[in-house]
Amino acid sequence: MSIEAALFGTLGRDAEPKISKTGKLYLRLNVACGEGDATQWVSAMVFDERAIAAADGFVKGARVYLEGKLSLNEWTAQDGTTRSGLSVMSWHCRLSQIGRAKAKLEKPKPAPQSVPGAAFDAFHNALAGDTTEMRHGRRAVTLELWKAECFAIGVLDRDKPANQARALWSKYRLELIAANRIACDDKLAWLV
Repeated sequence: MSIEAALFGTLGRDAEPKISKTGKLYLRLNVACGEGDATQWVSAMVFDERAIAAADGFVKGARVYLEGKLSLNEWTAQDGTTRSGLSVMSWHCRLSQIGRAKAKLEKPKPAPQSVPGAAFDAFHNALAGDTTEMRHGRRAVTLELWKAECFAIGVLDRDKPANQARALWSKYRLELIAANRIACDDKLAWLV
């Protein structure tokens, strides 16, 4: 038997990214609902794409809100006793920003990641091409040239949305500027 339910609780451990038998990505969560002796632990399988994309925020102690099909499961424990517990197959899950116990993150925020070598290699390869433009006496790369090189070496996937390349270009371009490795003028970038 299963019913639709909405739950609000606290994560008992960090989210575990998993892949289903059909190849679909999901998160495995262990959620404590209630307080004190009334606490009920619920095992959740979360198929919400936005939650999966924000999986790094689903850490032990974070407060979550989820909706899905609630069911009661029974199994035999290693000691031979019959056990039961609640589980949820969730289609909507978010980190909660309400309540008196907001997310208590135990993990420190990760330091900003450096530019992946492959994306920077694509930038260098594009600079080495014959179709670059000159800016301030240096060879300059456009988004289109860099994107073509990223497709060629596998940094970008042609099956992904078109805006993925622009977002990646913006992120890496800003990181390279901050690291004083490139300079930019409008939609062009060149080595410093």
